[in-house]
Amino acid sequence: MDGRIDYYRNVADLAHRDAVAAKVAAMQKEIWATSMQAARSSVPPFAASYAGAVNEMFDMASAQTVAQKVHPPIATYAFLGFLALVAAVLVGLNLASSNRDTLIHRLVYAVVMTAALYIIIDFEFPRIGTIRIDQSDELLIAQRQSMVDPPAVK
Repeated sequence: MDGRIDYYRNVADLAHRDAVAAKVAAMQKEIWATSMQAARSSVPPFAASYAGAVNEMFDMASAQTVAQKVHPPIATYAFLGFLALVAAVLVGLNLASSNRDTLIHRLVYAVVMTAALYIIIDFEFPRIGTIRIDQSDELLIAQRQSMVDPPAVK
């Protein structure tokens, strides 16, 4: 959990992020080896459910890492730019044929289109862009704080 929190806090620093990922991978191997050793000396039903829970924990971490690294292909961004240009041409042709001052219309179109493109691209990087998912990090931190060992019973 501490490794995952550190990874997300430093997601923009690629060198530090990769070092944390390597450290977490080593911890996962150690947890798996220790878990399988404990499972071999345990009662079979408990061993199977424990191994399944550990495996599910690793699968969830892997899914989050993959989701963060997978992005749409460059062709998607190229098409988005092409779409913006086509829309600009169509709006420009329409405004050119009108008999009124179109400065405000051109400015509004430019601002709206720029904001829309920025928001679409910003969604791809939710930990380093303007639109952030810091609430998820806060949930991880709260979960980690709840994992404190209970006080010893006297």
